Formats: sequence, C-alpha cells, structure tokens
Amino acid sequence: MLSLLALFACSGGDTADISTPPKDAASAVVAPPPVVAPPPVSAGPQRVIDLDAPGGKGGAPAGAGFIIPAGTKAELTAGALSDGSMGMKFVASAEGDALMCTESMQLGPQVTFGTRMKVSALTPGAQAWQGLNVELRARDANGALVSPASGRYVLMRNERAPTDWAEWEAPLVLPAGAVAGEFCYRFVNSTGTLEVDRIVVKGALDAPGAMGGSTGGVAADPSRPVTRWDLDTPGGGGGAPQGFDFLVPPGTPGTSATAGPVAGGTGFTFAVSQAANSLACSQPFPVGANSSVRARVRVTDIKTDARVWTGFVAEVRTYDGANALVSPQGSQFTTVATVKNSGDWVELAKSFSAPTGAATGKLCFRFVESTGSAEVDWAEAG
Repeated sequence: MLSLLALFACSGGDTADISTPPKDAASAVVAPPPVVAPPPVSAGPQRVIDLDAPGGKGGAPAGAGFIIPAGTKAELTAGALSDGSMGMKFVASAEGDALMCTESMQLGPQVTFGTRMKVSALTPGAQAWQGLNVELRARDANGALVSPASGRYVLMRNERAPTDWAEWEAPLVLPAGAVAGEFCYRFVNSTGTLEVDRIVVKGALDAPGAMGGSTGGVAADPSRPVTRWDLDTPGGGGGAPQGFDFLVPPGTPGTSATAGPVAGGTGFTFAVSQAANSLACSQPFPVGANSSVRARVRVTDIKTDARVWTGFVAEVRTYDGANALVSPQGSQFTTVATVKNSGDWVELAKSFSAPTGAATGKLCFRFVESTGSAEVDWAEAG
C-alpha cells in the first residue's frame, strides 16, 4: 500500500487531501506561481519511481496511488503506454475528482521534481489555471497541508495543450514549514489523457538510505533495515492484516478491529465506542540509538478531553532481548503522535532514540480514555 509516495495531529483545514481536489477558482491555483530562483540542488539522495512494478494504491504501480471517488468519470490504469514503456495512464472524460499521486515522502530543503510524460486529447477549462496541473501538496511535520502564497498547492507545471513525450524537471521552493508532501497530477475542470513513465525526486529524505531525515528528533540510521507493513494481506493476530495484531481483551465492550478497505486500498479500522484497553500493534522490529517510525492514518468521530495524554495515540513500546518492557525516561512508552481532532488522512512520523537496553519495538495505536474510529493505511519502521 502507499507509504500513502499518498503518506502523512490531523489538519481539519486540509479536507481535500489526495481524494478531493478543489474545483473552484477560490481554492485552486489561481495563477502560475512567480518564478523564484531556488537554491541549487545538492547531489544528495534521490527517489526514483519507475512505475513498472505492481503494488501501489488502487491498482497503481508501486510508489504511487490512484484515487477515483465513486461516480468520477475517469479511468486510471497501470501497464504498457503508447511508446511501449511501462507506467500510469490517466483518462479524464469529464470534470471530476480523480488523481494520480505519489506516496507522501519526506523532503529536504533543496528539492527537484522530474518526470517523463505525455498529454493527449486535452480540452482545458476556460481559466488560465485550468488544464493538466502537476503539483506538490506540501505538508508540515504533523501532516497538515502547507500552502504557498500563490494558491493551495505548489504548482510545478500547467499544461493547456497536448504534448508529445517529454522529460522535464522543476526545482522547487518549499513553503515555510514544509518537510514532506506528495506529488500529484490532476485535470482541473478539464478532460484529456495523461501518460506518466517515470518520476524522480532529488532531495527526498526518505529515499533509500535516508528514511526519516526530517521527522524531528534524531536522524534515522540508514544502515538499519526498514520494516514496512502494507496491510493488504491477511495473516496477523486477531484478524489483523499481516504484520499487525489486534489486542482486544475478551469481553471488551464497544471495540471493533477489522481489516479491509481504506482510502481506496486496504488496511485496518480500529473503532472504540466505549473507553477500553484495546490495542492494534505491529509485530516487533529492531530499534537502536537512531530509530524512526511512520504511518498514514485518518481519525474520525473522536471524542476526548483537554488532558494532553488523551486522544488517539500512536506510540512505540520497546523491549529488551528477553521481551521485557524497557521504558524511556519520564514515560512508559515513546509517543509518536496524539491526535485530538477528527480530520483527513495524515502521515504521522517520529525519529527517536530507543532507551538503553531496548532491542526491539512495536508500533501501537490506541484510544486513551477516548472514543472514535481510526483507519491505518500503512506503516513502516527503521
């Protein structure tokens, strides 16, 4: 599932996220952004998405996602393209909300986006900001949308006429506070066909060997293997997807833990209607002095109070070699995030140092003296 390439406290103002792009001039990009000379891109890590392997969201290739709301007159497919290459094809036959997006990724201060694509049969809307837009949905460390002065999203390209196959790249100036984001292609009040063969993001901190570089705390150890749970295969404990366990004590009232559809793909839903001691936890992963975790979640219908420790909590529980709990100084577990408001999909992320003596950890989700529903799309640790 998307590390949803899709992925990243909730932002009530970012209700569109990657499933409901704005359709009016007030909330969309009103004009191409002014040309601002960005800093030169260093020869740092880059993330290459070849779009030639399965495994993405909604039938997309690995590293990307197709988001097609019910009733949308659009078709998104993966496979052979018009020039024989492999990639993604997006056909918009009427105005709608369908999107092609990468997974959410952590971004450094110097970023360049590159792609190879072709636009055909394009009929743009009447306004200058309409057509086929390629844009970045920038986010802060809590997964909240961060908008530039020029509009809601960072516009990289606006095509208003068909193009042949072309490879291009665009250096970016990230909005203040942005540390992550997903790159999206969408037809704005327009119809047409888009083919995308390849995506390259220079300066992506979660490229191989750079996971979690902007999540706050300590830098993640690039030598430690990354454990990823796509949550799309059965086989976990208590009916959870493979890699996770549902820990619901027998007789616990008002708790529902189910695996199934989320965000156009698969994951799990953890719902609590009465405060109870129920958990959804990953299976153990190795931890050390420089560890990192991430997950893509959506919390709805939450009812909590003003106490700082209550709400929907993502946390890491650490253990020694004998599987005994090892707590960090000042608390029982390492808190990743505490969500106290309902909202749209966000990516939760944290880098941390495991307490002395800890060898493994589990990423756990629970409602602390609160009720509500949480969907988890994917998670990873390293």
